[in-house]
Amino acid sequence: MKNNFDFLRLLFSILVIITHSFVLSGMEEWDYLCVLTGQNILLSSIGVKGFFIISGFLIYKSIIRSNSLIQFYWNRLLRIVPALFIVVFLSVLFGSLLYNSPIPYLQNTAVWTYIPINLSLFMNQYYIPGIFEHNPYKGSINGSLWTIPYEFKMYIFCSLIFFIKNKLSSIRVILTGVFITSFLINVLYFQQFKNLGTYASGILISDFICMFSAGNLLAALNIDQVKHLSIMSLLTFVLLIVSIVTHTFEYTHYVLLPLLVITFGLLSTPILSSIGSYIGDLSYGIYLYGFPVQQTLMSFQTFNQSELMIYSLGISIILAFFSWHIIEKNALRLKNIF
Repeated sequence: MKNNFDFLRLLFSILVIITHSFVLSGMEEWDYLCVLTGQNILLSSIGVKGFFIISGFLIYKSIIRSNSLIQFYWNRLLRIVPALFIVVFLSVLFGSLLYNSPIPYLQNTAVWTYIPINLSLFMNQYYIPGIFEHNPYKGSINGSLWTIPYEFKMYIFCSLIFFIKNKLSSIRVILTGVFITSFLINVLYFQQFKNLGTYASGILISDFICMFSAGNLLAALNIDQVKHLSIMSLLTFVLLIVSIVTHTFEYTHYVLLPLLVITFGLLSTPILSSIGSYIGDLSYGIYLYGFPVQQTLMSFQTFNQSELMIYSLGISIILAFFSWHIIEKNALRLKNIF
Protein backbone atom coordinates (compact mmCIF):
# COMPACT_ATOMS: atom_id res chain seq x y z
CA MET A 1 0.00 0.00 0.00
CA LYS A 2 1.25 3.48 -0.84
CA ASN A 3 1.98 5.88 2.01
CA ASN A 4 3.17 9.44 2.61
CA PHE A 5 6.72 8.69 3.76
CA ASP A 6 8.37 9.63 0.45
CA PHE A 7 6.59 12.98 0.56
CA LEU A 8 7.62 13.60 4.17
CA ARG A 9 11.27 12.80 3.48
CA LEU A 10 11.18 15.14 0.48
CA LEU A 11 9.64 17.87 2.65
CA PHE A 12 12.21 17.38 5.42
CA SER A 13 15.12 17.65 2.97
CA ILE A 14 13.67 20.91 1.62
CA LEU A 15 13.30 22.28 5.16
CA VAL A 16 17.02 21.69 5.73
CA ILE A 17 17.94 23.62 2.58
CA ILE A 18 15.66 26.50 3.60
CA THR A 19 17.42 26.90 6.95
CA HIS A 20 20.87 26.52 5.40
CA SER A 21 20.06 29.26 2.88
CA PHE A 22 19.96 31.73 5.78
CA VAL A 23 23.26 30.88 7.42
CA LEU A 24 25.16 30.16 4.17
CA SER A 25 24.15 33.53 2.72
CA GLY A 26 25.70 35.24 5.74
CA MET A 27 22.58 35.78 7.81
CA GLU A 28 21.73 34.51 11.28
CA GLU A 29 20.35 30.97 11.38
CA TRP A 30 16.85 32.33 11.98
CA ASP A 31 14.54 30.85 9.39
CA TYR A 32 10.83 31.55 9.02
CA LEU A 33 9.74 29.11 11.74
CA CYS A 34 12.52 30.29 14.03
CA VAL A 35 11.29 33.89 13.82
CA LEU A 36 7.68 32.81 14.24
CA THR A 37 8.47 30.82 17.40
CA GLY A 38 10.74 33.34 19.08
CA GLN A 39 13.96 31.64 17.95
CA ASN A 40 13.00 28.32 19.53
CA ILE A 41 12.39 26.01 16.55
CA LEU A 42 14.34 25.71 13.30
CA LEU A 43 12.89 24.21 10.14
CA SER A 44 16.09 22.20 9.75
CA SER A 45 15.65 20.79 13.25
CA ILE A 46 12.17 19.56 12.33
CA GLY A 47 13.59 18.12 9.12
CA VAL A 48 16.49 16.25 10.72
CA LYS A 49 14.38 14.93 13.59
CA GLY A 50 11.74 13.86 11.09
CA PHE A 51 14.37 11.88 9.19
CA PHE A 52 15.42 10.07 12.36
CA ILE A 53 11.82 9.28 13.31
CA ILE A 54 11.01 7.77 9.92
CA SER A 55 14.34 5.97 9.88
CA GLY A 56 13.65 4.48 13.31
CA PHE A 57 10.26 3.22 12.19
CA LEU A 58 11.44 1.72 8.90
CA ILE A 59 14.74 0.35 10.22
CA TYR A 60 12.87 -1.56 12.91
CA LYS A 61 10.73 -3.14 10.20
CA SER A 62 13.90 -3.94 8.25
CA ILE A 63 15.71 -5.65 11.14
CA ILE A 64 12.65 -7.73 11.95
CA ARG A 65 12.43 -8.91 8.30
CA SER A 66 16.18 -9.56 7.94
CA ASN A 67 17.40 -13.14 7.92
CA SER A 68 20.86 -12.11 9.10
CA LEU A 69 22.80 -9.08 10.27
CA ILE A 70 24.90 -9.34 7.11
CA GLN A 71 21.77 -8.81 5.05
CA PHE A 72 20.65 -5.95 7.29
CA TYR A 73 23.95 -4.05 7.08
CA TRP A 74 24.34 -4.77 3.38
CA ASN A 75 20.94 -3.20 2.71
CA ARG A 76 21.80 -0.18 4.86
CA LEU A 77 25.18 0.33 3.18
CA LEU A 78 23.57 0.11 -0.26
CA ARG A 79 21.20 2.89 0.71
CA ILE A 80 23.83 5.20 2.18
CA VAL A 81 27.22 4.66 0.60
CA PRO A 82 26.84 4.79 -3.23
CA ALA A 83 25.23 8.26 -3.31
CA LEU A 84 27.52 9.45 -0.51
CA PHE A 85 30.60 8.29 -2.42
CA ILE A 86 29.52 10.18 -5.54
CA VAL A 87 28.89 13.44 -3.69
CA VAL A 88 32.21 13.38 -1.80
CA PHE A 89 34.07 12.32 -4.97
CA LEU A 90 32.51 15.17 -6.94
CA SER A 91 33.32 17.55 -4.09
CA VAL A 92 37.01 16.65 -4.36
CA LEU A 93 36.95 16.68 -8.17
CA PHE A 94 35.25 20.05 -8.61
CA GLY A 95 36.91 21.42 -5.49
CA SER A 96 40.09 21.62 -7.52
CA LEU A 97 38.41 24.26 -9.70
CA LEU A 98 37.55 26.38 -6.65
CA TYR A 99 40.83 25.83 -4.84
CA ASN A 100 42.83 28.88 -3.75
CA SER A 101 45.99 28.08 -1.82
CA PRO A 102 49.78 28.25 -2.35
CA ILE A 103 49.92 24.51 -1.60
CA PRO A 104 49.35 22.44 -4.79
CA TYR A 105 45.95 20.74 -4.67
CA LEU A 106 47.21 17.17 -4.80
CA GLN A 107 49.84 17.92 -2.16
CA ASN A 108 47.16 19.01 0.30
CA THR A 109 46.69 16.11 2.73
CA ALA A 110 43.04 17.04 3.32
CA VAL A 111 42.28 16.30 -0.35
CA TRP A 112 43.30 12.67 0.13
CA THR A 113 41.57 12.19 3.47
CA TYR A 114 38.26 13.84 2.55
CA ILE A 115 36.72 10.82 0.78
CA PRO A 116 37.82 7.98 3.12
CA ILE A 117 36.95 9.86 6.31
CA ASN A 118 33.46 10.79 5.12
CA LEU A 119 32.87 7.26 3.83
CA SER A 120 33.89 5.75 7.17
CA LEU A 121 30.35 6.46 8.48
CA PHE A 122 31.86 7.18 11.89
CA MET A 123 33.61 10.52 11.31
CA ASN A 124 33.29 13.66 9.21
CA GLN A 125 35.73 15.91 7.42
CA TYR A 126 34.17 19.20 6.44
CA TYR A 127 37.17 21.17 5.23
CA ILE A 128 39.81 21.13 2.55
CA PRO A 129 41.86 24.27 3.28
CA GLY A 130 41.72 26.52 0.26
CA ILE A 131 38.09 25.79 -0.68
CA PHE A 132 35.21 28.16 0.21
CA GLU A 133 37.47 30.10 2.59
CA HIS A 134 36.08 33.45 1.40
CA ASN A 135 32.40 32.40 1.65
CA PRO A 136 30.17 33.97 4.32
CA TYR A 137 30.11 30.52 5.97
CA LYS A 138 33.82 29.90 5.77
CA GLY A 139 35.37 26.65 4.60
CA SER A 140 32.78 23.93 5.13
CA ILE A 141 32.22 21.91 1.96
CA ASN A 142 29.25 19.83 3.08
CA GLY A 143 27.98 20.51 6.58
CA SER A 144 24.98 18.25 6.02
CA LEU A 145 27.16 15.15 6.33
CA TRP A 146 27.32 15.58 10.11
CA THR A 147 24.15 13.53 10.67
CA ILE A 148 25.33 10.41 8.78
CA PRO A 149 27.60 9.03 11.55
CA TYR A 150 24.75 9.54 14.02
CA GLU A 151 22.40 7.72 11.66
CA PHE A 152 24.80 4.79 11.29
CA LYS A 153 25.19 4.56 15.07
CA MET A 154 21.42 4.28 15.30
CA TYR A 155 21.60 1.32 12.90
CA ILE A 156 24.10 -0.38 15.19
CA PHE A 157 21.83 0.26 18.16
CA CYS A 158 18.80 -1.09 16.30
CA SER A 159 20.65 -4.18 15.05
CA LEU A 160 20.75 -5.45 18.64
CA ILE A 161 17.01 -6.08 18.27
CA PHE A 162 17.88 -8.85 15.81
CA PHE A 163 18.94 -11.13 18.66
CA ILE A 164 15.57 -10.85 20.43
CA LYS A 165 13.29 -10.18 17.46
CA ASN A 166 11.00 -13.06 18.42
CA LYS A 167 10.41 -11.60 21.89
CA LEU A 168 8.12 -8.70 21.11
CA SER A 169 7.19 -7.93 24.72
CA SER A 170 10.87 -7.66 25.69
CA ILE A 171 11.56 -5.40 22.70
CA ARG A 172 8.73 -3.10 23.71
CA VAL A 173 9.98 -2.85 27.30
CA ILE A 174 13.56 -2.13 26.19
CA LEU A 175 12.54 0.48 23.62
CA THR A 176 10.24 2.17 26.13
CA GLY A 177 13.14 2.32 28.58
CA VAL A 178 15.49 3.76 25.95
CA PHE A 179 12.93 6.36 24.90
CA ILE A 180 12.11 7.47 28.46
CA THR A 181 15.79 7.64 29.46
CA SER A 182 16.79 9.73 26.44
CA PHE A 183 13.71 11.92 26.90
CA LEU A 184 14.64 12.64 30.52
CA ILE A 185 18.24 13.42 29.57
CA ASN A 186 17.02 15.87 26.93
CA VAL A 187 14.55 17.58 29.23
CA LEU A 188 16.59 17.64 32.45
CA TYR A 189 20.11 18.21 31.15
CA PHE A 190 19.65 20.27 27.99
CA GLN A 191 20.83 23.52 29.57
CA GLN A 192 23.69 21.84 31.44
CA PHE A 193 25.04 20.37 28.19
CA LYS A 194 24.92 23.79 26.55
CA ASN A 195 26.63 25.48 29.49
CA LEU A 196 29.45 22.91 29.44
CA GLY A 197 29.97 23.42 25.72
CA THR A 198 29.30 19.74 24.98
CA TYR A 199 26.02 20.27 23.22
CA ALA A 200 26.95 18.42 20.03
CA SER A 201 28.38 15.30 21.63
CA GLY A 202 25.95 15.16 24.53
CA ILE A 203 22.45 16.37 23.87
CA LEU A 204 22.50 15.66 20.13
CA ILE A 205 23.16 11.94 20.45
CA SER A 206 20.52 11.74 23.18
CA ASP A 207 18.14 13.78 21.02
CA PHE A 208 18.60 11.47 18.04
CA ILE A 209 18.28 8.34 20.20
CA CYS A 210 14.99 9.73 21.49
CA MET A 211 13.61 10.36 17.99
CA PHE A 212 14.95 7.12 16.53
CA SER A 213 13.75 4.97 19.44
CA ALA A 214 10.34 6.67 19.23
CA GLY A 215 10.11 5.48 15.63
CA ASN A 216 11.27 2.01 16.73
CA LEU A 217 8.71 1.90 19.51
CA LEU A 218 5.80 2.97 17.31
CA ALA A 219 6.75 0.20 14.87
CA ALA A 220 7.01 -2.36 17.71
CA LEU A 221 3.59 -1.26 18.96
CA ASN A 222 2.18 -1.94 15.48
CA ILE A 223 0.78 1.54 15.12
CA ASP A 224 0.24 0.81 11.44
CA GLN A 225 -2.59 -1.52 12.48
CA VAL A 226 -4.42 1.17 14.44
CA LYS A 227 -7.73 2.32 13.00
CA HIS A 228 -8.51 5.98 12.35
CA LEU A 229 -4.90 7.04 11.80
CA SER A 230 -6.12 10.17 10.06
CA ILE A 231 -7.98 11.33 13.18
CA MET A 232 -4.96 10.54 15.36
CA SER A 233 -2.74 12.48 12.98
CA LEU A 234 -5.02 15.51 12.98
CA LEU A 235 -5.34 15.56 16.77
CA THR A 236 -1.57 15.26 17.17
CA PHE A 237 -1.04 18.13 14.75
CA VAL A 238 -3.45 20.33 16.73
CA LEU A 239 -1.69 19.45 20.00
CA LEU A 240 1.68 20.24 18.42
CA ILE A 241 0.44 23.69 17.36
CA VAL A 242 -0.93 24.26 20.87
CA SER A 243 2.45 23.31 22.34
CA ILE A 244 4.15 25.90 20.13
CA VAL A 245 1.71 28.61 21.16
CA THR A 246 2.02 27.69 24.85
CA HIS A 247 5.85 27.42 24.65
CA THR A 248 5.85 23.77 25.73
CA PHE A 249 7.11 22.43 22.40
CA GLU A 250 10.61 21.88 23.81
CA TYR A 251 9.18 19.13 26.03
CA THR A 252 6.11 17.81 24.22
CA HIS A 253 7.60 17.43 20.74
CA TYR A 254 9.50 14.30 21.80
CA VAL A 255 6.14 12.55 21.92
CA LEU A 256 3.97 14.57 19.55
CA LEU A 257 6.40 14.90 16.63
CA PRO A 258 7.02 11.12 16.28
CA LEU A 259 3.29 10.47 16.53
CA LEU A 260 2.50 13.06 13.87
CA VAL A 261 5.25 11.99 11.48
CA ILE A 262 4.44 8.27 11.67
CA THR A 263 0.63 8.52 11.67
CA PHE A 264 0.64 10.95 8.75
CA GLY A 265 3.36 8.97 7.00
CA LEU A 266 1.28 5.79 7.17
CA LEU A 267 -1.68 7.47 5.47
CA SER A 268 -2.22 7.23 1.75
CA THR A 269 -3.07 10.79 0.80
CA PRO A 270 -3.98 11.38 -2.86
CA ILE A 271 -1.11 12.91 -4.87
CA LEU A 272 1.23 12.99 -1.85
CA SER A 273 1.44 9.20 -1.61
CA SER A 274 2.25 8.92 -5.32
CA ILE A 275 5.06 11.48 -5.44
CA GLY A 276 7.74 8.80 -5.19
CA SER A 277 6.24 6.92 -8.10
CA TYR A 278 6.46 9.98 -10.33
CA ILE A 279 9.87 11.42 -9.50
CA GLY A 280 11.59 8.82 -7.32
CA ASP A 281 12.93 9.14 -3.78
CA LEU A 282 14.91 12.38 -4.10
CA SER A 283 15.19 13.25 -0.40
CA TYR A 284 18.63 11.75 0.25
CA GLY A 285 20.08 13.33 -2.87
CA ILE A 286 18.65 16.75 -2.03
CA TYR A 287 20.04 16.46 1.49
CA LEU A 288 23.50 15.46 0.21
CA TYR A 289 23.81 18.04 -2.56
CA GLY A 290 22.05 21.03 -1.02
CA PHE A 291 24.91 22.31 1.14
CA PRO A 292 27.77 22.06 -1.42
CA VAL A 293 25.53 23.54 -4.10
CA GLN A 294 24.76 26.52 -1.87
CA GLN A 295 28.42 26.98 -0.96
CA THR A 296 29.42 26.81 -4.63
CA LEU A 297 26.84 29.41 -5.61
CA MET A 298 28.02 31.73 -2.86
CA SER A 299 31.64 31.31 -3.99
CA PHE A 300 30.78 32.81 -7.39
CA GLN A 301 28.33 35.52 -6.41
CA THR A 302 26.72 37.00 -3.32
CA PHE A 303 23.07 35.94 -3.15
CA ASN A 304 20.51 36.92 -0.58
CA GLN A 305 18.68 34.23 1.35
CA SER A 306 15.68 33.98 -0.98
CA GLU A 307 17.80 33.82 -4.13
CA LEU A 308 20.10 31.20 -2.64
CA MET A 309 17.15 29.10 -1.50
CA ILE A 310 15.43 29.15 -4.91
CA TYR A 311 18.53 28.54 -7.03
CA SER A 312 19.99 25.85 -4.77
CA LEU A 313 16.67 24.01 -4.47
CA GLY A 314 16.33 23.86 -8.24
CA ILE A 315 19.87 22.62 -8.80
CA SER A 316 19.74 20.16 -5.88
CA ILE A 317 16.48 18.63 -7.10
CA ILE A 318 18.00 18.08 -10.55
CA LEU A 319 21.15 16.49 -9.07
CA ALA A 320 19.04 14.37 -6.72
CA PHE A 321 16.91 13.18 -9.65
CA PHE A 322 20.01 11.88 -11.45
CA SER A 323 21.42 10.50 -8.20
CA TRP A 324 18.28 8.46 -7.57
CA HIS A 325 17.72 7.16 -11.08
CA ILE A 326 21.36 6.47 -11.95
CA ILE A 327 23.03 5.62 -8.62
CA GLU A 328 20.68 4.93 -5.72
CA LYS A 329 17.92 2.95 -7.43
CA ASN A 330 20.40 0.73 -9.27
CA ALA A 331 22.42 0.12 -6.11
CA LEU A 332 19.28 -1.04 -4.29
CA ARG A 333 18.83 -3.77 -6.90
CA LEU A 334 21.76 -5.55 -5.27
CA LYS A 335 19.83 -6.01 -2.02
CA ASN A 336 19.09 -9.70 -2.58
CA ILE A 337 22.68 -10.70 -3.26
CA PHE A 338 22.77 -12.40 0.17
